[in-house]
Amino acid sequence: MLAPHFNAFLKQYPDIHLDLRLSNQTIDIDAQAIDVAFRIGEHSANHWIGRQLTNIRFMICAASDIDVSDIQTPNDLAGYPTVLCTPMSTWHLQHRITGEVQTHQPTNNIRLKVDNISLLTGAIADGIGLGFIPDYDAQPLIISGGLQQVLPDWNNQPRGCQMLYRDRDNMPHRMHLLIDFILKRFGK
Repeated sequence: MLAPHFNAFLKQYPDIHLDLRLSNQTIDIDAQAIDVAFRIGEHSANHWIGRQLTNIRFMICAASDIDVSDIQTPNDLAGYPTVLCTPMSTWHLQHRITGEVQTHQPTNNIRLKVDNISLLTGAIADGIGLGFIPDYDAQPLIISGGLQQVLPDWNNQPRGCQMLYRDRDNMPHRMHLLIDFILKRFGK
């Protein structure tokens, strides 16, 4: 989701270089000397400035050629082959109409566990199992026929995507440019 924004920034500022490090794990951004961090969900970096960029929804998907017609409720997911992406091993689901909340935690028939959304999405599209993926990855594949949404009335409560940075008074100009660019791209 962020890649097009980074690419646009680099095109606009050809003399600036970015060093990106991607991880689904919660890393210590102070210890790693990170200048700007992007986090999904809550963050614990209290002395960092956090700016909400967007909300992300996850949806349950399967390969388009898998028969999922007998899955009518989240309880019906039990036992289906599943692909998990850590740290999202528990799926917090909310019905889009009634607001009912249910939790699904796959515990058996877990075919694959990964820590990368691209690997997760590819495994689901290849028919390895059901999975819980972000809507921005799922929607293009659903439209092209590579994936199908399972339980379309159920997805997660929105999780915020935030940009974190330290005090702006003591940062290099190029960081100001990146922060302002990203905020403008997200309409903030």
